[in-house]
Amino acid sequence: QQKGNKMPKSPITISKCINSFYKEKFIELRDKFQKLKTANRKFAITVDDCTDCTILRYVNVTAHVLGINSNTIECHVLGLTEIMKQGNAETIKHLVEAKLAGFGIFLKNDVIASTNDAAAVMKKYGNILGVLNQLCHNHALHLAVMDCFYIKMLFPMKCLSIPKSLLMK
Repeated sequence: QQKGNKMPKSPITISKCINSFYKEKFIELRDKFQKLKTANRKFAITVDDCTDCTILRYVNVTAHVLGINSNTIECHVLGLTEIMKQGNAETIKHLVEAKLAGFGIFLKNDVIASTNDAAAVMKKYGNILGVLNQLCHNHALHLAVMDCFYIKMLFPMKCLSIPKSLLMK
């Protein structure tokens, strides 16, 4: 007796199933972001570049947004994009803008802050971005930025207390 789902045996069929599932979830997420934008929600993003074991470079974008019916921040990984050209700050900015635009999010209008690591190329990316940029000495500071600069404006609540010694480093 066989239990569970029956898996296709052909790699082509498996690939079609995965691509179909991805397209379905992509459309759902894009539509969700449009509803959030209609509700005047703004996004914060976390951006990171990485190199895999074959020396290919990628940039990953994660969108953070306050949910429509809650006071919780939702995090959505938008996915990796291969850095095909020279991986300079302009290229990374362009790839981030393209990734966001695919989901209907635009850097100038919809994003209030970006967090990234302190690698030299990412520092330069942050300088040319055009939105509030927080170098990530600790990715958790991103949540404090969201709380202090965005959530507090929409929902009167007490802002997190961040020691000045942490902010000055």
